Amino acid sequence: MRLLRLPAAVALILAFHSAALADGSTQLDPDGSLRYEPVFVDESGTTTVADIDSLTSPAISPDGSEIAFSGSLGDESLALYALFVVGVDGSGLEQVTDGTYGEFDPVWSPDGAFLTFSQNQTGSLSLSACCRLARVEIATGAITALTGAVGAIRPALSPDGALLSYDNPTGLWTMPSGGGSPVLRVLNGYDSSFSPDGESLVYVINVNGLRRLRTVDIDSGVVRTLFSTSGQIESPKWRGGRIYFVHHTGSGYDGRSDVELRSITTSGTALRVESSYADQRVGFDVFDNNEILFYRSSNGDFSYFDIAPDAALGSAMASGSYSVGWDSITAIDLHGDGHDEVFFYRPTDGVFKYYETEADGSLGPALADGTYSLGWDSITAVDVDGDSHDEVMFYRSADGVFKYYETKPTGALGALLSSGNYSLGWDSITRVDLNSDGRDELLFYRSSDGVFKYYETKANGSLGTLLSSGTYSLGWDSITKVDLNGDGLDEMLFFRASDGTFKYYETKPTGALGTLVSSGTYRSGWDLVTAIQLDDLG
Repeated sequence: MRLLRLPAAVALILAFHSAALADGSTQLDPDGSLRYEPVFVDESGTTTVADIDSLTSPAISPDGSEIAFSGSLGDESLALYALFVVGVDGSGLEQVTDGTYGEFDPVWSPDGAFLTFSQNQTGSLSLSACCRLARVEIATGAITALTGAVGAIRPALSPDGALLSYDNPTGLWTMPSGGGSPVLRVLNGYDSSFSPDGESLVYVINVNGLRRLRTVDIDSGVVRTLFSTSGQIESPKWRGGRIYFVHHTGSGYDGRSDVELRSITTSGTALRVESSYADQRVGFDVFDNNEILFYRSSNGDFSYFDIAPDAALGSAMASGSYSVGWDSITAIDLHGDGHDEVFFYRPTDGVFKYYETEADGSLGPALADGTYSLGWDSITAVDVDGDSHDEVMFYRSADGVFKYYETKPTGALGALLSSGNYSLGWDSITRVDLNSDGRDELLFYRSSDGVFKYYETKANGSLGTLLSSGTYSLGWDSITKVDLNGDGLDEMLFFRASDGTFKYYETKPTGALGTLVSSGTYRSGWDLVTAIQLDDLG
């Protein structure tokens, strides 16, 4: 099957900030006559990416630059739907399949080369007869049928691309992504998404008239209920330690009301509303990634950069000068809204300042300023209880004293959770979520001999199990966790100020370093390198 490129006039082209790596979500938006078109939503607003009636949830590419959707060919009453791919700014619209029968439910492969989808070959609306799974190579349009699945819709792929899940009338199934023998995972379950480690699924099930959001461990079959409602739950997407989903009352594409985009932690706590809509949004997918702040203490120079999945820095989002002499600049989410504030601290006199941040990297309003006690060498934001609201840990290298505090939305310190002594001499303490459970682990690193230790954390601020220890190479001035590809799993950035050398590594749940993702040289002389989430999910 050949690739069909549509005329440029078909696409509605709108530009917005950092389109190739914008944080945001895809949805289907009503056009006023209960027809739906694919849109991209971020903090700048809603962008209609194609003037084509659409069906089933759109999907955003792994790098956040493109959207795949099922769009009608001609009059939608003909029930001919093909797969399309378009940039998040509405540019480069391409028809990928010919819609001979009807292609729906696209999901991207991890490398962005393929779409797996459901295909209606018979024209029948009976799920037991209508659909098979297939995948299409985007560059060529070549379609491969996936054997084994019967009456299959709503496929989802594991992060490594090895396993897929799907619905049929009996429930939720998995099978190898290239086709093969299916396994029934949950009777009557549907609408699934994989965890970032590929070991669990989140799904929806109707129990006695209540829709429940649940997770199931693929190996053990252990089920956990996270949320129940008399309304509807759609399109759950597992991103890091939170699960995002559409919640509404009413039924069907034509009857939605009170539509909300919600999220909840994987432990079932901290349910929150991300966005509310007066109109009938349909479907959902999300992408987000970090920005990076570089700061030089001696003259106050700073630069914010978007960072690509391959660790390349984009053009500077913002640069200029802050006041000089800050020894610690920490990204901290005071409100639990997924948007970081920034905390400045100077150990010589204890002066601190909290600022809101803007999407362009500039500082927003000052939230708090004043004086803490002196001499803290490391200040680390850490979510010890998995509620998406950061606590803060103070550490002094000379005597090993530490203190954990709750934080308030105003920037003031809340209750003292824990205090005591750790071992001495740690130059870097970094929070990192190794297992995507929404709770941070802590990495301790000593530059002089390269010794490191990873610990679990407990809700009371004390250290839990020692996960891993050993030796890294020496001399790293900054170790920062960064989610390069928006999959909810943190990578680790090692940076050396003297020559600008950097290395990015994948991390394993054990705390061991995984694959080297990228290495090279950034500009030298930066004293602090901090990953910060400037954009919320809109």
